Amino acid sequence: ARDIPMGIVSNMNHTFLVKEMAHLGVDTYFEAIVGAGEAPRGKPSPDHVYVALDRMGIDRSEAKDIWFIGDMEPDERAA
Repeated sequence: ARDIPMGIVSNMNHTFLVKEMAHLGVDTYFEAIVGAGEAPRGKPSPDHVYVALDRMGIDRSEAKDIWFIGDMEPDERAA
């Protein structure tokens, strides 16, 4: 309702992740869904975050107020 852009960055295989989000009926809430294999390096590298930002049309230099929520150390390091 507030038009806040959201994306998902996951270690799950990208193809399976996209299918899972569609199956759960939540894929339309996200402007970017980025799973494993969509960037050269996996987490804790921030590469997948950069792919998500690019797909969302957000310039990295303007992305200082991003919330990155994760449940593992590689997520924290990628953030």
